[in-house]
Amino acid sequence: MKLALSPRQSLRFGMSIEINPLGDQKVCSYNCVYCNLGPTEIRMNQVKKQMEFPSVDAIESALREIITESVTQNTSIDSLLVSGNGEPTLHLEIDQLTERLRKVQQEVLPNAKLIILTNGAHIENRRTVETLNLYDERVIKIDAASETGFKAVNAPLIRGNMSKVTSGARKLSDCIIQSVFFQGQNSNLDADELDEWMEVVGIVKPKSIHIHTLAKDSTNNPDISPATEDELYTILSKFQRKSNIEIKVFYDPEATYI
Repeated sequence: MKLALSPRQSLRFGMSIEINPLGDQKVCSYNCVYCNLGPTEIRMNQVKKQMEFPSVDAIESALREIITESVTQNTSIDSLLVSGNGEPTLHLEIDQLTERLRKVQQEVLPNAKLIILTNGAHIENRRTVETLNLYDERVIKIDAASETGFKAVNAPLIRGNMSKVTSGARKLSDCIIQSVFFQGQNSNLDADELDEWMEVVGIVKPKSIHIHTLAKDSTNNPDISPATEDELYTILSKFQRKSNIEIKVFYDPEATYI
């Protein structure tokens, strides 16, 4: 099973080790139109019954091995990034895994940040909130804010809606909002959709917002294409006129890893 990747440079998080707790198969509660992993094939009601995730011990072992290699090669690690093939909070032992990752971080990489990327659809109980709050940063995906846009762009496979995501995000100690903008079919660059997005982000009140577009060769969907740099900075400018929340644009047409 694929557990963790070698360190690679991220536009947002510096030199990072991406930790995939889900194994080889895509396991996600969304079916985003831009996902480079293709469609989600497993049903959500099958996750607990049929999925066999990498164990906490196996993930820790793989991570420690990669960290050791990085130290040998004098590679400075800026972040441990929990992401992988889908939605990481679907790992059945995400709470135990998080505690173990925190222990590794404190022991051998105290200057690196422990970060999780989540779609925010499963922040349903105190235990999940407590788990997410163990991370240095919690990055929540909000690509489209109207219910129509949300369904078109993210295609949730659960009975989720944007209200559920926003209410969940507000239970956290703080969060970063991540938004991917793109052109083409189901584009989220429409003026009305952007107004909805700005309103919802204002409700969540994140400590920061990251906006970017598709990484190079990062989607298998021929009907969509990256937003331009000008389009991203136009969004930034409009948002800054309405809010004092920090917003950052990450754009590099040659980037393969945002």
